[in-house]
Amino acid sequence: SNATSRNVIMNCDLDGKLRFSETLILIKGTNIYNSDSNVLYNNRIRDFKKSGVIIDQYCNNTIIEKNSFYNTSTVSLYQSILANDSLGGILKIKGNYFGGSMPYCMGTPQLISSSEAYGIQLNRKHPQITEIDDNKFSNTRFTSSGGRYYPIMVRGGINKIGVEKGNLFGDTLHTGNIIANFFYAINNEVREFNLKSEHEICNNIISGIKAEYFSGIYSRAILLSDTGVAEMNIHHNRIGYPNLPLSIYSKSSNGFLNGIYIISSKVEGKVRIHDNIVCNIWSCDSTTYTSGSAINGINFKGLLFSPDNPSTSCTDSLIISNNKVFSLTSSHANVQSYANVNPGINGIWTVCRPDDIGIIDANEVFNIQSLQQTLSHYLTGMTLEGNIIARKNKIHSLNNKTSDGLLSGIVNTGAIQCINNFISIGCDYFGNDINTSVNIRGISSSLDTAKHS
Repeated sequence: SNATSRNVIMNCDLDGKLRFSETLILIKGTNIYNSDSNVLYNNRIRDFKKSGVIIDQYCNNTIIEKNSFYNTSTVSLYQSILANDSLGGILKIKGNYFGGSMPYCMGTPQLISSSEAYGIQLNRKHPQITEIDDNKFSNTRFTSSGGRYYPIMVRGGINKIGVEKGNLFGDTLHTGNIIANFFYAINNEVREFNLKSEHEICNNIISGIKAEYFSGIYSRAILLSDTGVAEMNIHHNRIGYPNLPLSIYSKSSNGFLNGIYIISSKVEGKVRIHDNIVCNIWSCDSTTYTSGSAINGINFKGLLFSPDNPSTSCTDSLIISNNKVFSLTSSHANVQSYANVNPGINGIWTVCRPDDIGIIDANEVFNIQSLQQTLSHYLTGMTLEGNIIARKNKIHSLNNKTSDGLLSGIVNTGAIQCINNFISIGCDYFGNDINTSVNIRGISSSLDTAKHS
C-alpha cells in the first residue's frame, strides 16, 4: 500500500518462502498522499525473510488484529511488526499471535538463529498513541548462544500496553516455553534528541521463560536533551505465575534477573508502580546448587524531575505501592555489588537522588531464599538509597542454607524514614525456625558490618 488508504487485507495466507522480498506487507504514504485507516485482519504471515509487516512514514490509524506471525524453519532475521510512521493517530495491535510453526503459536517452537529478534518494534514520536493488547508471544527458541528477544520494543510515543485484557508472554503451565539468553518482554529505550515516551503497562502475564538475563518490564532512557521519559504507570501485571514454581528460570552465574527494572537519567512526571505480582523467579543449578544469578523483584534507579519545571526535582514522583514480591530463589546470592550494597536477592531495590522523595508503601516481600551451602549470600527485603519514605510494608520469611552472609529486612544507604513496617526474619515461609547461625538485621544503614544500626 503506497500512498493509498482504507485497504483491508483479510484471511490471507502470506508465505515468505514464495516471495523474494524481505518484507511481506509494506504500508507507506508520502508527504502529499498519506496512507490512512488500513486494516490487517486474521492473516497468516509466515516465513518472512526479515519483516512481516512494516508501517513506514506518513501513515495514520493502522489496525493490526488477530494475525498469526510464525516460521516453519529456522530464521536468521526476525521482526514481525515494525512501525516507523511519523503521523499522529492511533496504531492498534491487538489479538495477534507471535511464535510457533503453525497459526495461534501452535506446532513446534519457532527457531531463531539471529543475535536479536523483535516481535513488535515501534519508532514513534510523542504524542502518537499505540495500543498493544491481547497479544500472545509464545513457543519460541533461540539457537544462538547470545540471542536477545524483545517481544515488545518501544522508542518514544504514548504507549498503552495491555490496558484492557493484557498480553501473554510465554506460558502459565510450562517452564521454557520461550528460551533465549536475553529476554526483555516489554522494553522501552529512549536514545534520541527531543524524544519522550509515556507508558501505561498493565494486566500483562510473563511466565514460562528460560533466560540468562531477564527483565519482565524494562525501561531504559539515555537522554541527550532536556526531554525525557514522561508519565509511567505500571500496575496489575504478573511477572512469574503463582501456580508455576519455575516461572522464570536461569542457570547462569553471571546474569541479572529483574521483574520490573527502570533505569533513567531523567523522568519528567510521575512514576507509579503498584499492585503487581513478581514471583517464582528461580536462578539455580538444581543439581549442584553452585551457580545462580542476582535477582531483583522491582528495581528503580532514576532521576525525577517536575514536568512543569524540568530543571527542578519532583518531590512525589515515585510511588511503589501494594506490590507482592515473593518466591525468589538463587543458589549464588553474593554477586553484582553496587557501592557498598551487595544485592544478592532483593525484593525491592530503589535508588533516588537526595533531592527527590520516593514513597515505598504497603508492599509485601516474602519467601526469599538462597540454596547456596558454602558461599556467603545477601538476602534483602528492600534496599533503599536516597530520600525515601518506607511505610506499612511487610517483609518476612527470608531463608538461607549457610551461616555465612546476611539476612536484612530493610537496608538504607540514604536518608530514609521507616514508618509502621512489619519485619519478621528468622523463620521460613511455613513458620519453621532457621536452624543455621546467620547474621540478621531488621533495619540496617548498610551491609557494611561497621555501619549497621
